[in-house]
Amino acid sequence: MFSICYELTHYDLCVDVGMQLQDKELLSRLIPKKPGVESRLKLLDYLKEDMPEVVEQDLKELAESLIERKGDYAYAKAVEWSFALRKILDDAAWGKYTKGLYERHSRKINLWREFKRNGVTVKKVNGAIMLNS
Repeated sequence: MFSICYELTHYDLCVDVGMQLQDKELLSRLIPKKPGVESRLKLLDYLKEDMPEVVEQDLKELAESLIERKGDYAYAKAVEWSFALRKILDDAAWGKYTKGLYERHSRKINLWREFKRNGVTVKKVNGAIMLNS
């Protein structure tokens, strides 16, 4: 079943099939194929213990691409991905990542409003970026 959906490029279905089979090797083949947003989050969450570096990089890339799309839905998903990243990074690394996002995207007020809605406030005070969670 997995090979059929893989050949037909139905990657969202492949994620579900691979998770049912509990085959992390098959699932790891899907990361570069970039299934849909929801399936990708399930996939990366499933693989985070075995492939933390790959999952971290993919989460960062996806969050950045969503932020570039702009719009409330994209920002909400970017924050969701950022919080998924928080599960695999230690607090200092996640704080550094989030501050870096703020440096690059500080003018995207709705993005930071979404972070605040999720309990994290990021702002610049006297030239320093402050993160409160």
